[in-house]
This record gives sequence, structure tokens and C-alpha cells, in this order.
Amino acid sequence: MKPRHSAALALVGWYLMVPPMTPDGAPYIDATAPIYTWEIVKNFDRAKDCDATIEKMWRYTASDEGKANYREHGDWQGRYTIPYGGYLLRIANAQCVASNDARLAK
Repeated sequence: MKPRHSAALALVGWYLMVPPMTPDGAPYIDATAPIYTWEIVKNFDRAKDCDATIEKMWRYTASDEGKANYREHGDWQGRYTIPYGGYLLRIANAQCVASNDARLAK
């Protein structure tokens, strides 16, 4: 690999993204919406860190502690924006997207 190619790859970051809510709130999310409309939850330097975070979010949210925390505090941003089932759907459909992904352009 040429040095300029490796430098370009090093600049790519990763976004943990979740689908937007549907306008009427049911069935909670729109996983078919264009990726540029999805919500960025967190930024990462490496794809494997992003993937690991999705796995952690899923395991925690499905745990008894995660369920109790959701009932007490809301979603990962501290808001009650969707029912718990919708929250699970957002995590189940979460994706790690490269910051240079062409689908992010409007």
C-alpha cells in the first residue's frame, strides 16, 4: 500500500447510527430511511470499537439492569422518546457507518 493510501484510510472515522423514528410513532422506527437521516449516537476511530459498542448496548439494554434503568431514566440520551420496544428496535437496527460513506451525503 502506498503511504498516501494508508494516510487516507487513517482519516476515516466511524459513526454508530440508529434509524429515525417514524412520524406517527408506530412501528417506532424507519429502518428504510436514507442513512443521512439516521441519528449519530457516537463517533469512533475504529470500526471494531463501534461494533463492540452496539453489542454492549444490546446486551445491557436486554438485561434486567438495563430495563430498570430505562424505566427510571429513559433512553441512552436520558430522554423518553420512544417506548421500550422501539428503543430495542433502534439498537437492533443500529449500524456502524464510515464517515466517508457516500450514503451520508444528502
